[in-house]
Amino acid sequence: MRVNDLIQEVGGLTGEAYLPRADLIRTRRDFTRYYKNIDLRRVQQDDPEHNVLLENMDQLVVYTVREIEGEEGTVSLSGHVKKPGKYTLYQGMRLFDLLFAKGGFQDENHLKKTYTERGDIRRLAEDGTTRRLIKFDLKKVLAGDGNENVPLEKDDEIVIYSAEEMAGNQNQVTLSGHAKRPGRYQLLEGMKLMDLLDVAGGFQDREFRKQAFLERGDLVRWVRNGEQLERKLIRFNLGALLLGDDAQNLPLEANDQIILYAALDFLVPKTVAIDGLVKKPGTYGYAENLTLGDLLVQAGGLLEGAYARAEISRMTAGNPDFKQEVFQVDVGEDFFNSDEKAGFLLKNNDRVFVRKHPDFEKQAVVELIGEVNFPGRYVLGKQQRVSELIKRAGGVKESGCVRAARLTRRLPVVLLDSEPGMEQETQERNGTEKAVREKQPGDFRVVFDLKTALDGPGGEQDLLLDEGDRLQIPKFQNVVEVRGAVVNTIRLTCLPGKTAEYYISQAGGYTRDADKDSVTVILPDGRELKKAGSFLWLKRQTIEPMSVINVPSKETLLPGDGEISGARKPAKADSDEAEEQKPKAEPPESTRSGSLRSP
Repeated sequence: MRVNDLIQEVGGLTGEAYLPRADLIRTRRDFTRYYKNIDLRRVQQDDPEHNVLLENMDQLVVYTVREIEGEEGTVSLSGHVKKPGKYTLYQGMRLFDLLFAKGGFQDENHLKKTYTERGDIRRLAEDGTTRRLIKFDLKKVLAGDGNENVPLEKDDEIVIYSAEEMAGNQNQVTLSGHAKRPGRYQLLEGMKLMDLLDVAGGFQDREFRKQAFLERGDLVRWVRNGEQLERKLIRFNLGALLLGDDAQNLPLEANDQIILYAALDFLVPKTVAIDGLVKKPGTYGYAENLTLGDLLVQAGGLLEGAYARAEISRMTAGNPDFKQEVFQVDVGEDFFNSDEKAGFLLKNNDRVFVRKHPDFEKQAVVELIGEVNFPGRYVLGKQQRVSELIKRAGGVKESGCVRAARLTRRLPVVLLDSEPGMEQETQERNGTEKAVREKQPGDFRVVFDLKTALDGPGGEQDLLLDEGDRLQIPKFQNVVEVRGAVVNTIRLTCLPGKTAEYYISQAGGYTRDADKDSVTVILPDGRELKKAGSFLWLKRQTIEPMSVINVPSKETLLPGDGEISGARKPAKADSDEAEEQKPKAEPPESTRSGSLRSP
C-alpha cells in the first residue's frame, strides 16, 4: 500500500487539506522515529518519490490550510458545486480556476441543474467585518469571458445556485404529516397524488401503514377568486387511494399542499390515576388488561401507614346519569399472591385511592432541654402529657425553676395574621392555653403552670404534647429584670415583699417619655400583669424571682414578643404626675432598651 492508497481508503482529501506538505512519521526497528516530507500534489500525480510504499507503524499527518496559513490565503466555495469547501488561494488565482477545479461543471447533468445566469462573491469590506456582494454571470465565466473572470482575494466566499433553488415553488408541491419522507417535491407533468406518495416512500411498509389515519387526507390548493387568491380544501380517502380508487387519485397542481395524518392524532389518550399513600402517585397510561397489581407496581408500591384496602372509582361508559361505581379491593400482604385481588381489571379513566390507616401516626418527636436529669429529644407515645415526659427525663433537678418553664409550639400560620402584639387564644383538648408570639415565625409560647401539672398529672395544666414541641426548664435565678423606658436596663436581686415601684426606682426611675399607665409585669410562666387604672398598683404589686418589669414609651411602637408591632399608643398625662413630665436629661443611648419584649 502506498500513500495515495491510504488516502483513498479513508475517503480522500477534503477541500481544506494543505497540499504542499504532509508528514510521514516512520518508526525504525530501534523505536526511534524520523519524519519524511510528502507533497500531496505529487502524490496525486503518482510521483514515486512522494507516493511511497508504506511500512508497519507508519503515520501520515495531513494538515489543513488553516493550520499552516491560519485564515490567510484561503477562499471558500459553497452551493451547487461538486466539491464545496475552503481552498488555498494561490497567487494570480481567478474565479474560473476555482470553479474549473472544484465546481464539477464538466459534468453536463450537473451543469443542467445549475443556475448559470448568476453567481455571487461575498467579499470582505475594508473594515474587515462586513461583506459586499459582487455578482457574476456564471455562464460567461465558464465560457472564458475575461470580464467576468475576476481575480480572487483572500477570504472570498463564492456561492453557486441550483436551477431548482432559483425557480422557487412555481413547480413544486409540499407533502407533510405522516409520510416517510415529507418535504418539497418537483411537480412533474401529469403527476397525481399516488405518484407523489410513491416518490415520498409509499405505504408498502405494513407497520407504517397501520399507524396512518386512512379515513382522510387533505389537499390544500390556492385558487383565484376574481382578483384574490383563496385557499381551497380538497378531502380524499387515503385508504381508498392506496387500494387503487382512481377517483381519489387527484391530479396535482403547482403549490399544492398535501397533508397526511397519523392515527394517533385522533386518539383520545386513555389513562388511569392513583392517589394517596403510594410512592409515585399520578396519572398513568391505560392499556388493555391493565390490572390493579400492574398499576401499584408502576406507582412504586404502598407507603408506610397505608390502609390495606384500595378504592377504585369508575364512571361507567354510556351511563346517562353519570353514576359512579366504587370497588373495594384488599391490598394487604397477600395481595400479589392472589390472582383475584392483584388481577382486578382496571378500565379507562379509573381512579384508585389508597388511604391512610386511621390508627397510623408517624412517630412524633419533642425536645426537652434545661434543668432535667436526661435532656434531649424524645419520641412521643400516644396521648403523652408534659408530666409523663418529665418523668421519662428523670425529673427536674433541684436547680430547675418549674415556674419559668417555657413550652414552644409551632402553630398554624393563620395565627400570624392577627393583630400585632395580641395574645392568641386556642382551645386545646383538655383546657385553655394562651399562645404567645415567639421570635421565629409560626412558633408560639404556650403559657401553662408546670408545677400544677406535676402536682396533678392528667389535670387541666398537664398539657398533651404535639410533634415539634420544645420544653425548656431554665435554671433558677433570684433576679428581677427592669427594661424599657427607664434610665438603666438592669437585673436586680429579688428581695421578699418588694414591689414593682421599688425595682423601677432601683433602675434609675422613668425616662421623660415613659408611659407609666402601661407598665406591665411578665411573670416567669409567661403570664402578663397590667396596671388596672390605679397608680397604687405599682406600690402594691410584689414581684417574684425571674419576673420582667416592662415600661413602654409613650411614642414608640407597641411591643409584640420578640418583634416590633405596627401600632402606636397615645400618650397620657395625669395631674398627680405633672412633675414627672418636666424635661429631664436624656440617658445615654446605651442604657436604653426601648419597648421590645423578648420571649
